[in-house]
Amino acid sequence: MAETAAAKPLFKASDDGTTLRITLRPGDAPIPQDVAAIKALAKEAGFGAFQLFDDAAIKLSAAQASLTKETTLDVGTRRDGIVQIKVSKDEMEVTAVVLPPKGGDPVTREEIRAALRAHNVVTGIMLDVIDKAVKEPKGEPLIVARGTQPVPGEDARLESRIRKVDGARPRIRDDGRADMRELDQFVSVKAGDLLMVIVPPTTGKAGVNVRGQVIPAKGGKDKDFPPDLPGTKIDPKNPKRLLAAVAGRPVITPEGIYVDPNLEIKKVDVSTGNIRFEGDISISGDISAGSKVIATGGVEIGGTVEAAVIESGGDIAIRYGVMGRSEPRDAAGKLTPGAAVLKSGGNVTARFLSNVVVDAPGDVTVEDTATHSEITAQGAVVIGSDSAKKGQAIGGRIYGKNGVQASVLGSPAAVKTRVEVGVSPDTVAKYETVLKALAEKTEELNKLNLVEEQIKGNARPDLKEKLARTRDKVQKEATQISDELNALKHEIDQHAAVEIVVTKRIYPNVTVCCNGQEVTVTDERGPGSFAIHDNALTYQPR
Repeated sequence: MAETAAAKPLFKASDDGTTLRITLRPGDAPIPQDVAAIKALAKEAGFGAFQLFDDAAIKLSAAQASLTKETTLDVGTRRDGIVQIKVSKDEMEVTAVVLPPKGGDPVTREEIRAALRAHNVVTGIMLDVIDKAVKEPKGEPLIVARGTQPVPGEDARLESRIRKVDGARPRIRDDGRADMRELDQFVSVKAGDLLMVIVPPTTGKAGVNVRGQVIPAKGGKDKDFPPDLPGTKIDPKNPKRLLAAVAGRPVITPEGIYVDPNLEIKKVDVSTGNIRFEGDISISGDISAGSKVIATGGVEIGGTVEAAVIESGGDIAIRYGVMGRSEPRDAAGKLTPGAAVLKSGGNVTARFLSNVVVDAPGDVTVEDTATHSEITAQGAVVIGSDSAKKGQAIGGRIYGKNGVQASVLGSPAAVKTRVEVGVSPDTVAKYETVLKALAEKTEELNKLNLVEEQIKGNARPDLKEKLARTRDKVQKEATQISDELNALKHEIDQHAAVEIVVTKRIYPNVTVCCNGQEVTVTDERGPGSFAIHDNALTYQPR
């Protein structure tokens, strides 16, 4: 008799369809203790969508070993994918954990979106991350939404208005050539120039959390200029603007800018180029030939000046001296390239001058010698100090409106030298010309008055009116000439007592001029003075 085949395992689902069950009956063929084999049997029975429990094989083995009656065991489950949402405490970030299904349906994008809506997450949703989580559910936390952090405002900041200098660059002339003396290395400012402004703080940009709530931004901090920045002042019309109170060199600091009225440099030559500065300049060394130094303030030089040009709005003080390379002027009276030029807005002091043109509204003091130089001072000129070896003026022209004093004028070689004080001959000549013009206008006015008296009562009204207009015109011209004459006379009278003083010696071929009168010395003389006495220029020994 043939053997009856063992019955296959009886699989069925729970009433809610979520649990896979196996019914074991005595006499049935043993179920393999291998999960894969059990899975294959379940699939063959139509339950392949279920996922077996990890311990399914162990449970079946134990049950079969002691099976005495029909027994039903739960060996698997069927679960859809799961999404878990977590919102951070600051509500700026949302994480999602997407669990893969166990035999059921996977989580969809819409299910995740619905879960986010259930947590009131409405902004900052990252769809690309959600799509990845749906495609590859790994059960790991993923950030699926992120709020926008507020951007704090920027603090008020300082913004310089000073011109920047990017290294030494020669200026290009109109003809295309580079001027290697114009390097523009030093920045200076004038009083009243705008130095710096405070750019106001910004309010920042508001953020928003994942629930759509606005997060205010923190505004930047404002700031003000400190009131004690040297050489500066705060604009009275706008406290956020810093102005220069003096001319000078602007220096940027963390708190703002201060203005140093003094520019300090070691030397002036081709490496520095020409110097132009609003303020005072201190040069510890020399100034080479061909250089220019121009300052609105004073200029102080610790070395020697060659054939250079110095223009100053204040005093010029030179520790040693100035040496031009040639006579200051050519035969036509034009400056030569080898001349040194000092043009001061105040006084000029130096140890010696050679081939130099000096122009000063104040005094000029030369400690030792002045040779072949042209000195013009609206104050006094002093050549030679008590400690000087020579104190000598040789050659050139020296003019001191308030007087000239020198230890020695001229030289034993009778070098042509000219010294002038008081008003110039041109001023005296002008006075004579104006005096003559006033006399002519006075005579013309007298004639008009005589004619007016003669025709009084007999002339036509239009003739009288024309005569009156002419007389008034001449009278006005005479008044103007008289005012000019008085001004010239006042200037001449002010300098009536000026002198040319020689403390040691004067040599032949020295021409002295005092208030328009001049004389050329033909013999060597000792100490004395030249001045106007009894309307004549005379020499008084001392």
